[in-house]
Amino acid sequence: MRVRVRAECRLCGGALELLLDYGLAPLANALRASAEEPERRAPLSLRRCRSCGLVQVPEVVDPTLLFADYPYRTGTSRTMRDHLDALAGALADEQPGGRVLEVGCNDGSLLEALAGRGVWAMGVDPAQQAGEEARRAGLRVRTALFDEESAEAIGREHGRFDRVVGTNVLAHVDDPVALVRQAARLLRPGGRLVFEVPSLQAFLDAGALDTVYHEHLCVFSRASLLRLAEAAGLGVLGFQAQAIHGGSLRVTLAPGRHSPGALAQVEAEASRISRGRLRALPGRAERLRTRVLRALEPTRERGGRLVGYGASAKGVMLLHLCRIDDLSWVLDANPAKQGRLLPVGRIPILPPDSLRERPADLVLLLAWNLVTEVRGLLLGLAPELLVPLPRLTRYALAGTTAAPTR
Repeated sequence: MRVRVRAECRLCGGALELLLDYGLAPLANALRASAEEPERRAPLSLRRCRSCGLVQVPEVVDPTLLFADYPYRTGTSRTMRDHLDALAGALADEQPGGRVLEVGCNDGSLLEALAGRGVWAMGVDPAQQAGEEARRAGLRVRTALFDEESAEAIGREHGRFDRVVGTNVLAHVDDPVALVRQAARLLRPGGRLVFEVPSLQAFLDAGALDTVYHEHLCVFSRASLLRLAEAAGLGVLGFQAQAIHGGSLRVTLAPGRHSPGALAQVEAEASRISRGRLRALPGRAERLRTRVLRALEPTRERGGRLVGYGASAKGVMLLHLCRIDDLSWVLDANPAKQGRLLPVGRIPILPPDSLRERPADLVLLLAWNLVTEVRGLLLGLAPELLVPLPRLTRYALAGTTAAPTR
């Protein structure tokens, strides 16, 4: 497997200190077609730059391995669709009649929401199957990594844009400064970049250790986004905290200086992301493992059937962290994942309505960021739902409402 390990910070070149070693971890979205297909694993660790503080994964897997067969689809989650619809509304209100480029457009859910508001939009994404699905839906999508070559081609063919947007994509690239610079070159005068990224503060608050995997190369603080903007010759106009993906930051960039409001947010966040909290991650990982295994123990002891919900990357990492490989199956609403196997434990992926014919005693919610959506989907289909993060919670599902049992 083609893996390169960075010895220095990808933002400033500084030395890196180890925060948490995940060992030989699965490629979290490398779902298998059969049990005979070997698991794909690579070293994985989370580190912090001693100079600029950027929290990052130094192990860089060849992106063609990660994204050529990429099963994630934004449109299969109501929570994600609602979030992107709200973002489309905000973009359309900011720039009526504007032109938008989305970097990392996946199946085109945001593009569709923009088109419904009369916004001319196109996207670029390396996932071939997702791009084909978007084009069949009549959306403008180029299948390619967003690099210097593809950015220049987009500029030649389509001109410049009022907004360049990327949701949960900036953390996926080994050189985020280069991506931001390339995106900025495609802006019209007065244009802006809008990116959503994993939030370091939310990561620490939730103990979301399962959101670290080989695709997520950075977890950003407001301060590290400020430094990234400066390295790209841009200023930060503002930050907005977003609940999506368990806690994200939306940052708006443009040529010029940082806004006073952005600088104030950076200063206010500093106390929430102390080095002490970062250095406590190994202990938090052990406590998470202990809590989850202890919660599963009664069902295991009585021979009950354990299943999971959400064949997500974070779900795979939760199973890896907790050393769980005995789920009977995992439920997922994404047809691109159904019929395949998780990268851990040879666990099959089935559609959610499988519970009607194949009952379970306990459902472990692997996609815990979708708890509100999934509780509604599973009402009456299983006795109990166990949510591992941000705090361990059980929900009874037998009635018409999903109430926490403890």
